[in-house]
Amino acid sequence: MRKQFDANKKPIYSNCRMLSPTNVLIAMCGKEKMDWYLERDLAEKMDEKIFRLKFIPKGNGHDGDLFYLSEKENKCVVCGSTGNLTKHHVVPYCVRRHLDAIKHHNNHDIIPLCDKCHQKYETLYAKFLKEKIVKEIIDRLFSPEMVEGLPDKIHKKNKKEYIQVLKDASALMTYTDVMSLKRIRLLRKRIADYLGKTDEELSPDDIVMLGDMFAGVYDRGRFIAENSSDLKHLVLRWRENFIKSMCPKFMPQYWDVNKSITLD
Repeated sequence: MRKQFDANKKPIYSNCRMLSPTNVLIAMCGKEKMDWYLERDLAEKMDEKIFRLKFIPKGNGHDGDLFYLSEKENKCVVCGSTGNLTKHHVVPYCVRRHLDAIKHHNNHDIIPLCDKCHQKYETLYAKFLKEKIVKEIIDRLFSPEMVEGLPDKIHKKNKKEYIQVLKDASALMTYTDVMSLKRIRLLRKRIADYLGKTDEELSPDDIVMLGDMFAGVYDRGRFIAENSSDLKHLVLRWRENFIKSMCPKFMPQYWDVNKSITLD
């Protein structure tokens, strides 16, 4: 099924310039942000796209950061098209939104793609890397003996049964305190039968393993974010995957695959 990406009705980059009270350029921002300061009388308008703060900010903003202080073009970074532009999160939004270190005030990895190029990347490349990372995490978290053969059971047994077992394990991990004893026994029996074990042989580790695999199946973004110990490496993989897969010709000036993921 073709995933839909909503084209931005407004330019992705407004390139409005925010100046400090001493006329130092400290940030580039959107027109909405510029209007927010002006409407509250926190800044004065110097030009159509330039405004100066009336107060001394707590920090220096992006002072000295060439990437954040340079103007950016509203065109697809891959093919150069200026039509049907969408915002692409190099680190997928489903992952990014669970990472406090980068989910706010970090636009380095949000770039414009036309709908066609966006579809191509998500369908052919992003999905593959996401599945690969999930599998790596599962292999790292659980011993080979625990996960051996489990993916094959999707084919060996009814897929609906496999998914149900993952849901049962997730429910036991989350709602045992409010479940009836009868319900708990039913869920445990389904899991034990699926694993070829008796209820006595079914261990807490079995339930946790399947419950976490359910998270990997249905909320891959959160699963990846919560189980990735090296955030810098995770971000680097997504950046490299995009660059190597799509060979973009029009990346923003000063965009850097090795750029720090934090603003400090």
